[in-house]
Amino acid sequence: DHVDSLLVDLTNGDGPIVDINLDPWDPQDRLFKRIFDLVFAATALFVLSPVILLIAIAIKIEGNGPILFDQERTFRFGDTFSVYKFRTLKPVDETVDLDIDGARRTPLGNFLRMTHLDEIPQLWSILRGNMSVVGPRAVWTEEEYLPEDESPGFLKSSRRS
Repeated sequence: DHVDSLLVDLTNGDGPIVDINLDPWDPQDRLFKRIFDLVFAATALFVLSPVILLIAIAIKIEGNGPILFDQERTFRFGDTFSVYKFRTLKPVDETVDLDIDGARRTPLGNFLRMTHLDEIPQLWSILRGNMSVVGPRAVWTEEEYLPEDESPGFLKSSRRS
């Protein structure tokens, strides 16, 4: 009641100054969005399947290690899920240091990152319902507890403006 009284214009009694809807999606909108996500992701995976195959072969030719890597992301109510991407760095072992800008970079990995083709496997997460085509980015779980000014996602998005 107290919050409601703060958001009402008492000078002329016309009603609320701000109308806040805490759940903006009704069931029909949620269903439409989910159907869109399913159709988009399934179609994209089908159309891009030759590209996916070529990238997978190229990663295997370039070196040892898995084709995909997974990263924990946080979504609804703190639940986590694995998001998959094409591997763009050499796997960590005794002969390679952990510096991303150093010896782990590969020409193919640089190309995949520059063109965002490394993110194609995320369509699988959309198909499973863990992510959506349109909406906020699922937070990298390790990044979740960083202060805003130290977060790589925050820094990347703030550079655009």
